[in-house]
Amino acid sequence: MDLQHLDHVEAIYDPLIRDDLAPRARESIGEKGEFCVAWLVEEGRYKGNWALSPMEFERFRFGWAPLCDFRDVTLLAAVSREEWE
Repeated sequence: MDLQHLDHVEAIYDPLIRDDLAPRARESIGEKGEFCVAWLVEEGRYKGNWALSPMEFERFRFGWAPLCDFRDVTLLAAVSREEWE
């Protein structure tokens, strides 16, 4: 899927690595929700992945997670580059 900055997606949170999750992130495993494509991770373990931020903070109580930690990702709304120029 070709995503870009600020797109909105629906996805199921299903992290690959679970041993270092915060308790509040662990509570969201398997939950489907809406997320914003926030930025491209530039270094570290998730380099090259888009960072997704939850649109529903009361359900998904984490700041961001890498795209690889989601499954069944569906584009809800694409943001046009002309909107930001």
